[in-house]
Amino acid sequence: MSSGEDLSVIDALAPFDTIEQKQFQRPEILDAICSVSKEQWDSEPTQYEYLAFSMVADAGKDCWGTYYGPFAKDRRKDNIELVCTPNRKEITTKTIEYWEHRASIVVNPMLKMWYTGLVLDFKESVTGIKPDFTLIRKANIFATLEVAEDCNPVFAYDNLGYCIHALDMAVSIGDNELIERGANALAINYKTLSNTECFIPNIKLFNGIVKHRNYYPELMVYAVKLLEAEFDNRELRAQKEGMTTDEHGHVMKSIAELLCEYNKTIKHPQSISMILDRTTNAIRQSFDLKGGLWAQSMMEEMQKLYRAHHLYKEADLLYKDIIEQGDKAKSESQQFFCNVPISGKLWESHWNSELRGTDDEVIMHFISRYLPNVETESKKVNEEIFFMLGMRVSVSDSNGIPISHIGTGKKPDEQKLSYQIYSQMKITNAFLNEHINRLKDKGLLTLDYLLDNLFKGSLILREEQYPILKRGFEAFLEKDYIVACHLLIPQFESAIRMVCKLNGGDILRPKNNPEEGNEYKSLEGLLSQKCVSKALGNDITTYFRVLFTDSNGGNLRNNVTHGLLEASAFNENMANRVFHAFLILSLLKPVEKTLEE
Repeated sequence: MSSGEDLSVIDALAPFDTIEQKQFQRPEILDAICSVSKEQWDSEPTQYEYLAFSMVADAGKDCWGTYYGPFAKDRRKDNIELVCTPNRKEITTKTIEYWEHRASIVVNPMLKMWYTGLVLDFKESVTGIKPDFTLIRKANIFATLEVAEDCNPVFAYDNLGYCIHALDMAVSIGDNELIERGANALAINYKTLSNTECFIPNIKLFNGIVKHRNYYPELMVYAVKLLEAEFDNRELRAQKEGMTTDEHGHVMKSIAELLCEYNKTIKHPQSISMILDRTTNAIRQSFDLKGGLWAQSMMEEMQKLYRAHHLYKEADLLYKDIIEQGDKAKSESQQFFCNVPISGKLWESHWNSELRGTDDEVIMHFISRYLPNVETESKKVNEEIFFMLGMRVSVSDSNGIPISHIGTGKKPDEQKLSYQIYSQMKITNAFLNEHINRLKDKGLLTLDYLLDNLFKGSLILREEQYPILKRGFEAFLEKDYIVACHLLIPQFESAIRMVCKLNGGDILRPKNNPEEGNEYKSLEGLLSQKCVSKALGNDITTYFRVLFTDSNGGNLRNNVTHGLLEASAFNENMANRVFHAFLILSLLKPVEKTLEE
């Protein structure tokens, strides 16, 4: 803000309040507001104006249920509360009164559209007083259409959105004259845009156009034919140029989304299937050019489109492409190594400290040393650059097949936390491995110590299991990691089942057909029970889930059970984690309940 001339905000906005130029870029108006002096900036009118034009058209439905909404939306560090800028609480009764006054005196249609629209959206919720909806809605429609009817090519895309909003309101009050004006303005702006090269509206805008198609049938035919012609053109070019560019497949996919929505509306399901098949084939033309990771990602995107239109069998057929691209995707992934120099004296000093104390104290420290702190890791999630930028993080299995996309499911924040914890576990694996080797050298990790000291008399391990457990520990100590993991992981699940049973949980569930009887719950089902998390604590339960059952983490139980891992996966890192998790179970001791409990 300049500190020169003491310019009021009304003076700053005066150049915009004209009928000669009906429309401006919103940032231009904000810049003018910000040009006032420091003294004027602190005044109420300046703050009301800045708040008004910090709002964005067609941005409030998903957060406030309004047409005008915040220009920025983000999550707090707790990943729960949605934070909007500006904050809706900034709108007060005085704000509404100011906007109403401005709406009554300005002559520029865009300014009038903005003020009347804000009053229409927020007056009742802020003041408790209902506006005269017919009167203010008509005023807003008139101003909106006057803006859109200007048909300035620079603003034509914005005008399409304004026309659809005006049509929605005109239809709601049944004003045929305004409906006709809105339809005409939309048609003119659409044709203005279609004269540019390859105009493809976004899906939200196109759906709005389709919604009111009966008011401009000739335009709808024109728009669809235009999209179909571009679709055909891109298909031919994809066949000829797909080995040198992936552009045509991407454009076809964008058009396919629109044409499929249109054909769904007019109930032409056969056309939907054909459009998606043609798009898929065009995308395949660039597989060799773009590689396996790109091909898998595009096929997953096409699967979403097929499923969105209930073409589930067709979507499943694309798994063949995804699997076939696995080897390419795997070869495209690169490992990165870095060496961190550490003083030998400092290194030995660290391990002397880690191994200080009685045998039981050393083991206890080892167990707790590599447990995640869920609260700390939750805070780190928001510091991860990929999540901050909204970039998708994908996880592939050892065969190069994508199995998880972090932050995209019903519980995105839990997915991010699991991925964060597992990433941290991989970083600390080097220390875990060295720690175990040091414990072996110290003579603490012997078979006798494990069986006769740590696990002797354990209530969660049945006596019949001890021969299996013994063989699993022997294999681990002998570095036969394939045998160790295959023996210890099922015994770990059995132990958790006993934890669940002893704490009053359910270890059985009905089969798909309950008349057929019951079956045992899987490890995932056991760990999800409150009695288990209460017995183990949140940090340990989360650790077990991330390591054994979460596809965003290690998922070791499921990967081993279903034979999804190559022999090389059964390495020191994996075995040491399984062993460490098993040692945690040795800490579980029975607790006698008092009469009060």
